[in-house]
Amino acid sequence: MNILVIIFLGITIYFVKNYFPSYLKKKAENLATKEDVGEITKSVEAIKHEYSTDLESLKAVIGSKLYIHQTRYQNEFNILIDLSEKLIELRDSSLGLRPVADYVDPNEPEEEKKKRRLNRYHDAAMALYRVYETRQPFYPDKIYDGIKELDKVVWKEVVQYKNRSDKEGRGFDPEYWDKAEANSEEISKVADNVINLIRNRVKSWETFEFKDIEGS
Repeated sequence: MNILVIIFLGITIYFVKNYFPSYLKKKAENLATKEDVGEITKSVEAIKHEYSTDLESLKAVIGSKLYIHQTRYQNEFNILIDLSEKLIELRDSSLGLRPVADYVDPNEPEEEKKKRRLNRYHDAAMALYRVYETRQPFYPDKIYDGIKELDKVVWKEVVQYKNRSDKEGRGFDPEYWDKAEANSEEISKVADNVINLIRNRVKSWETFEFKDIEGS
């Protein structure tokens, strides 16, 4: 019995000395690994949550910017359509004061013809004025300045037409038709310039870039 006890104690001491330390080491490593994995998992989840929150915030900002961009485009587009239509009517009514190829109704008195043509110009000028002045903050300054320039050259033609006559006698201006032709060319040139400004403005909205909404 004593020999068996001694053998048993020897085996126990052997295992304690050789096997048990490595066993404890392995268990410690496994425990450390689990703890590391847990920490990594927590970190990953925290990053995912933060990323998801930032992504949703970014999507909200972009969505808001896009809405503002689209609303601005639609509103300005409608203004430019209105300006273009009324600008053309002003151009045509002023060119119609002293047209090169003029149709004259022999039964219409000269003063009635002048009044009719001036009334057409007046209606066109007032319609355009109401749009380009009241909507001034909502479209580019270059277009506004172009319309003001057109208004100026048109007014020169209106004054000459009102105050001069193409008939011999009192008020006759020997350069009447030369001035009419020169004014017509200038009016057409300035009007075309404004129309091109409007066209280029519309085209600039067609090319959408993220930087467009970043600066909105």
